[in-house]
Amino acid sequence: MKNTPATPQRLFGLVPNATHPEQAEISFTPTLYAEVLESLLEQIAGLSYFNGRISTTHEGFSSVLTATLIIYHDDEGDLQSPVRDFVPIWWDMESFRDDESSPLARPVGNDFSLALLRKLLREGELPLD
Repeated sequence: MKNTPATPQRLFGLVPNATHPEQAEISFTPTLYAEVLESLLEQIAGLSYFNGRISTTHEGFSSVLTATLIIYHDDEGDLQSPVRDFVPIWWDMESFRDDESSPLARPVGNDFSLALLRKLLREGELPLD
């Protein structure tokens, strides 16, 4: 299954990438969200605006978050202060099953939600499924 076409609802983080989350081939757990958030925070530290890609490798698959974000820091006058939140302008998460002969060649659907990633940043944890 491939990701669904970019709809306005998906672009703004209102629905996950898969048509139906129960049909998604990759299910993002709180641990996987933490890995994505750690990589994202490394890239956006010291920035007020981000437009780029964040690649992460997980057990059995890789993911690429492409996003345009406005970034807010604890102290808005100091971009070196911790990131407190981000607002997506546009985003997409692609997942790829590991394939030794051709990495990134086997795209699969996922249930990634940028809203949950923001919740993890703001609240420090996600409920376990």
